[in-house]
Amino acid sequence: MDVAEKSTLVSINDYLEGEKDSPVKHEYIHGEVWDMAGASMVHATISMNLGIALTPVARKKGCNAYASDIKFKVNENTFYYPDFMVACQDAPNQYFHDKPCVVVEIISKSTARTDQNEKRYAYTANEGLHLYLLIDSRKQAIVGYYRTKQGWQERVFKEDETVPIPCADVDLSFEDIYLQTEFAPSA
Repeated sequence: MDVAEKSTLVSINDYLEGEKDSPVKHEYIHGEVWDMAGASMVHATISMNLGIALTPVARKKGCNAYASDIKFKVNENTFYYPDFMVACQDAPNQYFHDKPCVVVEIISKSTARTDQNEKRYAYTANEGLHLYLLIDSRKQAIVGYYRTKQGWQERVFKEDETVPIPCADVDLSFEDIYLQTEFAPSA
């Protein structure tokens, strides 16, 4: 008779306490803890570009911008580390936010499937979110999921378009996003 391997689930409190001192970031999904992979230089540059473009305008609107070190408590049993967030409401905890208005994932070969599926469904179920933005780190490709009165609307952007960012009330160009990467738009 085969014996099934017993899975040890981690409590939310143990997860949150462990993350405070952990040298490696972990995401928490229904009691399971998952290590996060490192990022490429293109990924890091895109994230920095978002910070440079969005932080000042977010602050003027009374919002805060966060890079990948702050967790998003998506629901009672799930915590992710988005690549970038804008939040205009107070956080319930100094280590995570639960109602950001914008969440960005910078996709790579290893994260594309999760970011486009699992995270998209989890993020868009959060009532505070207005935009889930996917930025590809392998080529110039940006897809946004915008909350409308009719529900979520997918928008695929072309290089000559700007990307509207709700809450910050700003539009970003592909040049703003891909600046100093091998995919920077031609001038």
